[in-house]
Amino acid sequence: RDVPVAQGDRIKRAYVQFEGNAWGAWVNEGLILHGELAANAASFEDVKNNITSRRKTVASVECPPDIWDMRTLNCRTPDLASVIQEIAAQPDWQKGNSLVLIIGGSSQGEPSSWDDGQGKYSPMLYIEVE
Repeated sequence: RDVPVAQGDRIKRAYVQFEGNAWGAWVNEGLILHGELAANAASFEDVKNNITSRRKTVASVECPPDIWDMRTLNCRTPDLASVIQEIAAQPDWQKGNSLVLIIGGSSQGEPSSWDDGQGKYSPMLYIEVE
């Protein structure tokens, strides 16, 4: 929510930083990240196919297989600038809109993907604009 990118901004760099919520490792066996191709993504709902039915961006980023150490902050995606750029380039995109990132592939273990109410474990999207 409230993405601080205006339409036409040039995205220099973007990534998601996951936080570890337990000791151990998350084995990424090869992930692919897309965005939802929507000018203002709808909130998630607890209904069948809520994520898989969303229209994906053409741009995608492969996250090569790796072991992410949950005891450190080494749980970061590759650069997602091309994905974010495609979303923000849509004619109806406005600063403050919402976007969705869709992660596909397989892994063993998991980083946190929820907010504990204090922001302690929620993943953070970082976007650097030129």
